[in-house]
Amino acid sequence: FEGTSLAVFAGGSDLPLSKPAAGSKAGIEMPARAAKLLVFSTLLGSSRAWSSRVLGRRIEAAQVPAAHAVQAEQLRRVRPGTSGQGDSTSTRGPRSAQLLRRVGSAAFKKKVSQKAPSVEAGTGLAVHGLFWASVLLQGFPFASLLACVADATALLDLPLLLQWWLLCEAAFFILSQAVHRLDFKADAPLSLGERLESWRRCCEEPTISAEEFITGWFYYRDGERASTVPPLDALRRDDVLEFISWTAFNSEPQVLDATQRDELELALQVLEARLARECSGSSGQPSANGFRFPEGANAELGSRRLNLEAPVSNIKARPLFYYAITDALIGGLLTPILMRARAFTSHRVDGLTYWYRPASGGTTRTPVVFVHGVGIGPLPYLRFIDMCSRDAPTLVLEIPWASQRLSGGQAPNAQQTVDAIGAAFQRHHIQAATFVGHSLGSVYLSWVARLDPSLMASAVFVDPIVFMLHHSKVADSFLYEQQRDRLSHVENYFIKSEARIVSYFHRHFYWYNNNLWADNLKFPTSVVLSGRDAIVPVTEVRQYFRFNPWIRLTVLPDATHGGFLANPAWCSSVAEQVWSQQRAGWKRAGVSPPLVSDLLEALPLSVPKVSRKLLSAMWTKS
Repeated sequence: FEGTSLAVFAGGSDLPLSKPAAGSKAGIEMPARAAKLLVFSTLLGSSRAWSSRVLGRRIEAAQVPAAHAVQAEQLRRVRPGTSGQGDSTSTRGPRSAQLLRRVGSAAFKKKVSQKAPSVEAGTGLAVHGLFWASVLLQGFPFASLLACVADATALLDLPLLLQWWLLCEAAFFILSQAVHRLDFKADAPLSLGERLESWRRCCEEPTISAEEFITGWFYYRDGERASTVPPLDALRRDDVLEFISWTAFNSEPQVLDATQRDELELALQVLEARLARECSGSSGQPSANGFRFPEGANAELGSRRLNLEAPVSNIKARPLFYYAITDALIGGLLTPILMRARAFTSHRVDGLTYWYRPASGGTTRTPVVFVHGVGIGPLPYLRFIDMCSRDAPTLVLEIPWASQRLSGGQAPNAQQTVDAIGAAFQRHHIQAATFVGHSLGSVYLSWVARLDPSLMASAVFVDPIVFMLHHSKVADSFLYEQQRDRLSHVENYFIKSEARIVSYFHRHFYWYNNNLWADNLKFPTSVVLSGRDAIVPVTEVRQYFRFNPWIRLTVLPDATHGGFLANPAWCSSVAEQVWSQQRAGWKRAGVSPPLVSDLLEALPLSVPKVSRKLLSAMWTKS
């Protein structure tokens, strides 16, 4: 704790160094001092979470635009003149002093602050509250360790219940840090043909140049240039082979056999051929082949190979009671209550947990399957789920390993997940459904689209991360981007740096299994993008789908990633896309045509259900 005296954090030098006698004044005041110790040590332990980068010089300097700062500095260098005549400074002195007083006045500062650009993306009361909550929560594990040590060394006399709670917190912190450092085996790679074809498409894809594609995945190892994309001529042959080895085999090139190394050389030749067409030998070493990377390796560079990196570097500590809220309260109590109130029942098949609600009123609409994104599970999406289902059979998949929950087990791979969804369809007599996935949920849609497209009647991708995954933006934004303001700190702590979420992206997110191309979409499809999305490469995805006009593309210009959940108009717009794709996928789903479905709903309630089903079957077979 940086050599700071424990007595300072206890509030004074009268902190007893041994446990006082029972009934003494010091013993009565000890709980208050213990609470004060916890608060100050929490702030101390969390000091790394808000450095001067956020609260210090950078924000203070950014409050005044550069032009005003230069003007003020120039004015301060002018010495006020004397009252003597003929002196050139005599006329400028009073004016300079007046301007200096104006620059230093509160009115001028207020005017400048109004003109100054906003430094932080969110400065509302909720953002400030969440920011300081993240600061305290991040420091609490260190504070619990300190309190346990202080109590064990007779520096504190804590109540028994508080002792047990802090002991559990300290033990959980130590255990979680040990578990985070464990390594896990990577998933099996693609076949030879699939690997080469996938790499060729990444290199030839027209929305990004080969130079931007390959350099975007590299970074400088020193901190000062960590956010700077290195130029193409900084890359060496071994650097690129190391990166390709990760993309193709999830392993280091040193452990590959001769056949696999030959495959790396073929992939490198594909990249060099595209670079030769782009830069015609203007970078690197031109040769008879057009372009070749220089031999060797650049020790200053590293590549972002998330499946081979230790996730512990991106994880921020959380106390045990944090998971008591996210897992027990939200995931284990609140979500089941609200889902059952909507007539959903919980099911589990082959490691996949989902909620199912059958059709009501004998409707024959296309079933809906919804997959949520990273966060706290399906809870934030309940209003959207209500809007989408509209009396259709509905399945809501749960992803506990992306919902900040300790329970739920290990994440199944792509094939296991698709098989489990197929088993769920057989259980509930569903032929095919309209799949709706938000953010990480779009990965599940990608798996079904590639491995068993017969399950998909249609699909709606909302803020999808599965398109243009060879662009480095998704990985940069979610795992590597530095926090710029308090809002980004809140997002980083409460979502991006949670242990299970980070471990999922580092150990179970394989880009070659998740990347989706337009020709994989052999069914009616809608893609909904947020114009101000900081994770998805919106511009490139829009450009890509211009070459694929059979995909319906919708852009919410002012929405951020997941922002449609907080805006009823945007939420309705996304729900309309779901309704449209339900109608478009009726034939693949084996249900009545949309007009017949609407007619059946309009029939009087006195018409028996048997007649309704008979009429629906007649129209479907015809």
